[in-house]
Amino acid sequence: MSLTYEQTRLIRATVPIIRQDGERISTLFYTNMIRDHPGMHAYFNPVSMQTGHQPRAFTRMMLAFASSIHDISGLVARMEKVAQKHASLSITPELYDIVGTYLLQAFGEVLGPHCWNDATRTAWERAYAVMAGMLTRREEFIYRDFGSWVGWRRFVVSRRWVELAGTESGEGDTVTFEVRPEDGRKLPPFQPGQYVSLRVSGVPGRDHPQLRQYYLCGDPAASSSTYRFTVKRDASREAENYSELSQHGSRDFRSTPRSTSSSMAAVAPSSPSGSRRPSPNRVRHRGGSSISSADSPGSSIRPESPPTSDSSLVSSPKSTARVQPGVVSSMLIDQVREGGVLELTHPAGEFTLEPATSETPIVLISAGVGAAPLLSMLKTLLPSSTSAAGGLARQHPLQQNPHCPTPSTTSSASSTTSFQREVNSNPYTPQAPPQPTRPVSWVHGSRQQPLYAAQVRELVKENPDRLRATFFKTRLADSELLSYTLDFATDLNLGRVRPVEDLYLSSGRGSQAEYYVCGPQRFLVEVQKYLDANRVDPGRVRYGMLSIGVMEKKD
Repeated sequence: MSLTYEQTRLIRATVPIIRQDGERISTLFYTNMIRDHPGMHAYFNPVSMQTGHQPRAFTRMMLAFASSIHDISGLVARMEKVAQKHASLSITPELYDIVGTYLLQAFGEVLGPHCWNDATRTAWERAYAVMAGMLTRREEFIYRDFGSWVGWRRFVVSRRWVELAGTESGEGDTVTFEVRPEDGRKLPPFQPGQYVSLRVSGVPGRDHPQLRQYYLCGDPAASSSTYRFTVKRDASREAENYSELSQHGSRDFRSTPRSTSSSMAAVAPSSPSGSRRPSPNRVRHRGGSSISSADSPGSSIRPESPPTSDSSLVSSPKSTARVQPGVVSSMLIDQVREGGVLELTHPAGEFTLEPATSETPIVLISAGVGAAPLLSMLKTLLPSSTSAAGGLARQHPLQQNPHCPTPSTTSSASSTTSFQREVNSNPYTPQAPPQPTRPVSWVHGSRQQPLYAAQVRELVKENPDRLRATFFKTRLADSELLSYTLDFATDLNLGRVRPVEDLYLSSGRGSQAEYYVCGPQRFLVEVQKYLDANRVDPGRVRYGMLSIGVMEKKD
């Protein structure tokens, strides 16, 4: 399905309205959809809904799509992030129909009969189908790459240990879980930088399972039997009444038969619409998706400066009480012990270590638990891991490479056709691992004790000629963001991070290094500003976010 020139003109004519009333459209969309389909609660972080982060992210996605309707090739990286998130959540084609119906209804209600006439409605219906075709076709290939593991799989906690203990003020508690598949079957290797989704049922105050993503932090070359991920308790003051909530019903996460409701894994329903899991051979042409509209960490997308204030935009009739952040992480840390059963999906995500094309240095910059995906990258880059890492760093069909050029056509129809052709003809292909001789710099900021410090320092001892590590303290961000941030320039002026030695910068002449950055949103913005000021080519920087992202950086 393609759009005519007149339809693309009508789509672009709605851009000013979306820019002005987009959050209102998103709010109506989410409120009405969740009211009529309560099971959709499971796919959205309730705190992100209440603070307005999710509606704002979706608004920017709509705005980006409408603004680029003449040439949607520039949205490929953004769509890849959404498709990866969908695959991680086991999104079914039926959910696209639900999303499309309520989004178009919200458009009609906000635009009114004068603007939302038959021609405009038909144009948006077709545009929506174009976006759906991009997403569902991509997701079909992701599911095929997953092989026999599509959907939720039961894992047993084989080990868990405290990375960082809590402080007297209640802030802290960072725990790493090592899990093995309950069925004992071999696990597929993951790409360094990928995450898994976790489904948690029985969360106090929530009627539906809660889904969360956690970056894998283990060695990809040693992941055939277990995965590792790290959970950090939400340290914000807004999570203070978790203990009061949990008193009304503690959970037992010990391994139990599948039919036993006391196990986290036993509560997991099928999709909210009652549909079966997505089948690689049954993905149909459907409407677009709003499950996640985050920045792609690719070179063409930058983190946006966070808003100065948040307002509660969405209030579901089923849940009028304000949802407290940190309940899920606290449940995992306080109640899941060795032998407990968890449910995970196949590793996914596009914030991955690129195959080496040169001997240039790699700089891994993180804050807080953002160190998790970078630790798996670090273990892949070092000699102890690279011997078994061949073929781990696989490149998806949407990334630029000599065999898969990015579409550059000037119409939505031809862009979509080119996109589909690339997806059809370019399955995942093994790539050479990063060169084992490249210098690596680990730069990590934390408010208290640095995460994974002992592991990193040990790796420095083993690889003194290749790896250097720098740790520094960060300052607290605005409490409304529930995250930490770093004033990068201040720390550099204090000499805590050395521009040349630690960041491979050369006095205003930029850098030939490659940068991987992960942390809270404001941290990414600060790092991006600093690298920009030092003339680092944006194409050499990749970002991984710890929260819902946005589509574009504000000027």
